[in-house]
Amino acid sequence: MKKLHNRRLIRSNFLSKRRKNRRENIIANEGTQKKELVWRKMEIKFSLFALIISLLTFSWTIYQDYKNNQEEIVINSFTSTLDNNVSLNKIELPKSPYIVTMRVGILLTNTNEKTVTLTNYKLEQIGETNLDIDFKYPTFYSGMDQGFSDENGTSQDLPFILKKGESKLVYINTGILINNNVFEKINKVYKIENGIDIPENIELTNRELSYYLVKAQTDLYGNKIEGDTYKSDEGEKFFHHVIDIDKSDFPIFSITFKSVNGTYFEHIFYEYKHENF
Repeated sequence: MKKLHNRRLIRSNFLSKRRKNRRENIIANEGTQKKELVWRKMEIKFSLFALIISLLTFSWTIYQDYKNNQEEIVINSFTSTLDNNVSLNKIELPKSPYIVTMRVGILLTNTNEKTVTLTNYKLEQIGETNLDIDFKYPTFYSGMDQGFSDENGTSQDLPFILKKGESKLVYINTGILINNNVFEKINKVYKIENGIDIPENIELTNRELSYYLVKAQTDLYGNKIEGDTYKSDEGEKFFHHVIDIDKSDFPIFSITFKSVNGTYFEHIFYEYKHENF
């Protein structure tokens, strides 16, 4: 009986160890499977991440190629200096007896990789309607567009070709109409200074024209300006003045260039617009 009991104990212990080992193996296998599952998930995440990076890189490459193949022109403008010339010419319009030609500097800069060839342009005056302040309507008149010139006044003709990073400075000679009231004020001052009326065709410097305008207390567009004028012993004209631009009316111009590939570049400019570049 004792031997039989011992055999049963041995067998029971053996079975217990066997069950224990089996449980440990199961637990170990489960741990291994969990680790493998974690690694598989990580591999999937890394694969997805790598795929996303590849797609982003591919998309960026396509975008860069597309962007570099586009035509890009930056346009800045500025009014000419006081020593530059302006011309006044008599015209046959009932409300505007004279037209003043201003030289407005236009700086064209190619900011992209592709060479841009500008083959055409359009200059127009734009204004706001009373119905919709955001809507601009174009107006045209004879003498407004007088073509391009360089800094020395030599005529410049299209096409303008700009390679990567290149800039070109030209002047658009823009005719501005003067109404009767403004002309009479300027002419009165001019006659006091010179003893004669303004000639039908005359060329002045910006400084001289501004001097007469300040003395007449008006700008070219009929807005009131305040200031003083004086002359040096040598007869050189000087002035200083202020004008409330926010309460002033003045013409606004739009110049639109067209490239040989059909791309349009528009720029808005007016006398009181100041740009730093």
